[in-house]
Amino acid sequence: MSAAKLEIRRTFDWLQERLNHWQNEVRRRQEQVRQTQAALARCQASGYYDPQTGRQYIPDCSAYQNALLQAQVRLREAEAELRTAQEWGRLLQQATTDYQRQAQRLAASLSNDLPKATALLGRKIADLQAYLAVTTPSGAGVAAVADGAAPTAGAAWPAMAPGMASENLQKALNRLAGTTAGQPVADAIQRRGTTVRFGLTDDAIAHFDPAGNEIVISETLQHTSTGILAAHLAHEGTHVQWDQPDSIDQEYHAFSAQAAIWNQVRGKETDEQCDWVSGMIALGEPRAKRVIRSLYPELPE
Repeated sequence: MSAAKLEIRRTFDWLQERLNHWQNEVRRRQEQVRQTQAALARCQASGYYDPQTGRQYIPDCSAYQNALLQAQVRLREAEAELRTAQEWGRLLQQATTDYQRQAQRLAASLSNDLPKATALLGRKIADLQAYLAVTTPSGAGVAAVADGAAPTAGAAWPAMAPGMASENLQKALNRLAGTTAGQPVADAIQRRGTTVRFGLTDDAIAHFDPAGNEIVISETLQHTSTGILAAHLAHEGTHVQWDQPDSIDQEYHAFSAQAAIWNQVRGKETDEQCDWVSGMIALGEPRAKRVIRSLYPELPE
């Protein structure tokens, strides 16, 4: 849904650019028609009568007539393109309204059902942990993340929620730390003790909460690949690394980090959102920042 929202906004922006272009073209070509009409009129007015010979001299204005005809054809072409852009704008708005109606129903269903499912899974995890506490011999050392703490073996990564989801995040963090571009970001997450977990993220794929010092990845990505998770951790970890209020410049660097990690770890894997971010950053900083500005119009530079 987040990817669809981004694509809809990009399409609206592109269509508005086309609409502006053809509006300008219509005005420019209307002026060309007026100028060629005036030139033809001047040519036609240049004819004269010679009283000595009694002849009427009529100038050859065929070149001006042809120029006027061509200008009128170009104007009609621009007007047709403008009508097409306006029609597509109407169709896009109608399609977007229909989609948003369906998306709102889906979001409402998810907001009602997912919390219940999360609570049920939380109770089951607690039951399993209680069972392990009773049945595991003392000193056996169960290899699991529990009570929000990271595994004791290896690096002391930030706290993560228990279960398979946290194991996937642990692997993603290790993969992030194993890259040249991602190591400083992973170090910042570890140094600040930032909590990393899956959870509800509204319509975002992931976000960093500076007040709670935690990175929250959408629950829908719990079973996705560690490469995709590492790319999103690079983005949100950049916000941890900057440790200052968000801005367009900070978002650009966060998207750049996401693209760098994704390009390094993706292999043959594809992901719509990460692929889009990689393509956006490839446009260059000025154009990429214009796209980011359209996504976050409220952010300062």
